[in-house]
Amino acid sequence: DGDDASSSSAASAAALRASSRALEDVRAWSRSVGVRVAPGVDVRCVDVVRGGDRGSHRGVFATQDVDAGAMVELITIPERAMIAVRRADADADGCGGSRDDAYAQDELALELLRHKTRGVRGEFHAYIASMPKSYNLLHS
Repeated sequence: DGDDASSSSAASAAALRASSRALEDVRAWSRSVGVRVAPGVDVRCVDVVRGGDRGSHRGVFATQDVDAGAMVELITIPERAMIAVRRADADADGCGGSRDDAYAQDELALELLRHKTRGVRGEFHAYIASMPKSYNLLHS
């Protein structure tokens, strides 16, 4: 049906625009915390059809050739721009546990939730707001 195809296309275009806006916010935040992207490297959103599913994905793309074997820093991310699981003795929220108490993935998920609950006041708001609302693990 033509109406279904055009509404699906419009929804996909709107999702891509929203992803692009979120990506611009992340780019601005990244620059503010010292992330450096080398010339010839671009971070962007692309509209992808995969396995019958259409969606917006972001990725890192080389826009010029990179010599094989060359030691090139394509992206430099300072520690202050990383969300990482902290040791319990350094946990300012008092919610941490020993690294032996939980799986690293669970600890990272909890750390993301801590940052998400801080909302627009949080230091990682732009990054977290840009994360996909859902993710199809069947196509990863």
